[in-house]
Amino acid sequence: MSKYLYTLGCLLCFVGGAVAAESTIEMCVDGSTSPATLGTTMAIDSAMTQKALITPGVKSLRKRRTKLYISPVRANRLLEAGSAILIDPRSGAQEEGSRIPGTLTIPGYQIKTKRFLRNRKLLLVNDGFSYRELEELVERLGKSGLKNVSIIEGGLPAWQRDVGPLTGAVGGESFQHISAAEFIREQVFDHWILVVIGAKETAPVHGLPDPVVLAPDIDARTLRKRLNGLLEPKDGNLLKPLVLVSSADGSGYERIEMIMKDQAPWNLLFLTGGLAAYAQQQTRMEAMWDRNAHRIGDRTASCGTRR
Repeated sequence: MSKYLYTLGCLLCFVGGAVAAESTIEMCVDGSTSPATLGTTMAIDSAMTQKALITPGVKSLRKRRTKLYISPVRANRLLEAGSAILIDPRSGAQEEGSRIPGTLTIPGYQIKTKRFLRNRKLLLVNDGFSYRELEELVERLGKSGLKNVSIIEGGLPAWQRDVGPLTGAVGGESFQHISAAEFIREQVFDHWILVVIGAKETAPVHGLPDPVVLAPDIDARTLRKRLNGLLEPKDGNLLKPLVLVSSADGSGYERIEMIMKDQAPWNLLFLTGGLAAYAQQQTRMEAMWDRNAHRIGDRTASCGTRR
């Protein structure tokens, strides 16, 4: 019996360290901050994946699950026919204001508790680039019995472009600017195409996909042609890639936005702060990982001594 109690004590000790790591990492995969929705394994796995992605020479990319996605146009047909329910599962989505008319704002961890959603077709929508959160949410919902769930490809930006206007506090920006932290969270997928506006000798940043380098003074016609060629699906892929534009310090985006404004493709995004911000976030994450690894190690090591 004492052997089993000892083993149980070690497991509890490890979980305690992992929970500490979870609270520091703050990886809410479904957009919520509810501890009940975040398994310790999920939190540590998220951190390990990100650690791998920002380590030189390490590739750990996965493909989106095509069957989970639905186009905004097709989703709109289902909604007009009354055959589906539209849900924004992001925590705080109500406060953000921008939404599709008729959207229910329900945090991801609460969806499975809503009895009226049982046996209904559910459509999930978010910012249009946080696919990791939604794919993991769909998987968890399936395990709880909600199996008829789809993700609207491109989220709110694609809906606004292909279907109709959003309601609420809609910003005037035509393009999304995402932070380095947001990008790193989504780097687990292989659908990112990085475009760097800079000299040909622009130094690569480890952890980033090999970039398409464009000269700062590229003419408008050539720029539009190059970007349009990148924005469409390739190799039989039914889903569009996400093209992320960056520069050394996040400057020079205004000209590109002006050139592409008439088309306003939803899958053209800009990295706030550029490569410099990415490198800084990378350094912070590596330091955070080291702290959490030591913390978990210290807690588990203490289990090695029997009192």
